[in-house]
Amino acid sequence: MKIKLVLLFIALFSLNVIAQESDNETLPSKYIYLDGSVQVGTDFIGSLAYGHSWGLGQKKKFVIGTGLRFSVFQGYSNQSKDFFSAPPEYYGKEEKQDTLSIVSPNQMNIALYISLSYRIKSKFEVGMNIDAVGYTFGRDQNAFYTGNGSTQATTAISNGPSLLLVAANDYGMLSSEFYVQYHINTKWSARLGFAHTFTEYSTPTELQPGNKRFRGVSDGVMIGARYNLK
Repeated sequence: MKIKLVLLFIALFSLNVIAQESDNETLPSKYIYLDGSVQVGTDFIGSLAYGHSWGLGQKKKFVIGTGLRFSVFQGYSNQSKDFFSAPPEYYGKEEKQDTLSIVSPNQMNIALYISLSYRIKSKFEVGMNIDAVGYTFGRDQNAFYTGNGSTQATTAISNGPSLLLVAANDYGMLSSEFYVQYHINTKWSARLGFAHTFTEYSTPTELQPGNKRFRGVSDGVMIGARYNLK
C-alpha cells in the first residue's frame, strides 16, 4: 500500500510539471457528487459514495476531498476464502499466521474516506481515495480455524470498527482505489483503475493465543461512475 501511495504522488508531481503547458481554463473550486464503483477480481466489492472535494491552486487542478462510502464485500459463491492472523505481530509472518476459512464470506462497511487527485487539462483526472474510519458489520458466518496443525469449526464475526493505521496496523474493512477519471461533461464522469480492499473477521474466543482477528485481501480492476450534484 505504501509503495502505491509513493508511486501515485510521484505521478502527480510529474503531471504537474508536464501540465505547465496545459490549457488556461480555471476549473471549479468545489464539487459535490454521488459515486458508484465495482471492484472485480479475487472477490466482488460494490460501493456507493457521497462526497465533497475542493480544487486547490490558481487553476484548481489539485483536488482534495472527503465523503461517506458504503461498501459491500462478497466472496464468490460456494468458494472458500482464507483470512490470516491480522495483528502486526502476526500478519505476514508465516511461522505465526493461522487461518480462518469462510465459504462465500460477506460483510459491509460504512466509512469516511479521503481523496486526492490531479486534473489534466479539463477532461482527465488521476487520483486515489482510501477509507479512513468507519464501522464494519454483517451476519455471523460458519468458519474453520486452522492452527498448530489442527482444524476446528468456529464462528466468524464481522461487527467492529474500521480504522486506517497503515498496512498491518489497520482494523476492519478498508477500501482504496487508484484510478484515471474521464470527465464526459460537467455532470458525468467515468473511472477505471485498481482497487485494494482489506476485510476482517474475528472469532468469539482466542483460538490462536493472543489473537481473535483475521484479515483477508481482495485486489481487482475497478470501474466506476460519478455524477456531480454541484
